[in-house]
Amino acid sequence: LEAAGWNRQEFLMLVDDAESQCTPPTHDAIISGFRWLSQGVNPGDVRFLHYSGHGGSLPIEPTSSKPPGSMDQTIFPLDHDQGKKQIRDYVIYDELVKPLPLGSRLTAVMDCCHSGTVVDLPYQFVAHQFSMTKYFHNGHRIPGTSPPLLKELDLHHPLRNLKLVPKLLVGRLESKLDGPDGGGPEGYRKVGNIIPDADVLMFSGCKDWQTS
Repeated sequence: LEAAGWNRQEFLMLVDDAESQCTPPTHDAIISGFRWLSQGVNPGDVRFLHYSGHGGSLPIEPTSSKPPGSMDQTIFPLDHDQGKKQIRDYVIYDELVKPLPLGSRLTAVMDCCHSGTVVDLPYQFVAHQFSMTKYFHNGHRIPGTSPPLLKELDLHHPLRNLKLVPKLLVGRLESKLDGPDGGGPEGYRKVGNIIPDADVLMFSGCKDWQTS
C-alpha cells in the first residue's frame, strides 16, 4: 500500500502472522479497527474494508429483533477460542456502518463463509446466471434494465469502478436504496429493515448458509 502511494496513517492492517509487525486481529483489535475506520468521516469521504478469515453462524440472542429461529452471521477474531466472542453481524453494523454520515460511502469485501448478510444491510443483489444475463449482454449493461448501483459497471474493465470487485460475480451486492412499498428496488431482495445514512456496498463470496 505504501508503494502505491498510501500514507501509513491512512490504512490499518490486522494480520494473523507471527512474523508480521502488524497488530493481530483479536476481538478488541477488530472492534477498535471498525471504530477507527468509521470515526471522523465527513460527507464525500470514502472508506474501504477487506476481511479475509473465518465466518460462521450463531442462533440469535434473546434480545434480537430478528424473527424467531433466525441466525446471526459472524466473523471469528483470532482469540475466539480464548474466551472472546465471535463478532455478530449487528455488532459489525453498529460499529462500522451506523456512525457513517449521509453522503459518505463504505465498500466492504467479506471473504469468508456465511457472509451473505454479515454486515446487516437491507437489500441484496445475487449475481447468478439469471440476474447477470438479465442485466448484461456480452459484458456490457443492457440499457434501461440495470438495477440501481450497477448502472456504471463495465465487465470488460473491472478496475474502472470500485463497485466492480470480482466478488460481485459470485456473491452479493447490498445497498441502502429504497424500493417501492418498502421493498427492494428492481433486481434486489429486501433482507433487513435498518437503512444506514451512508451509501454502503458489501461484496460477499458466500451466501449465509454457504462455506468457502
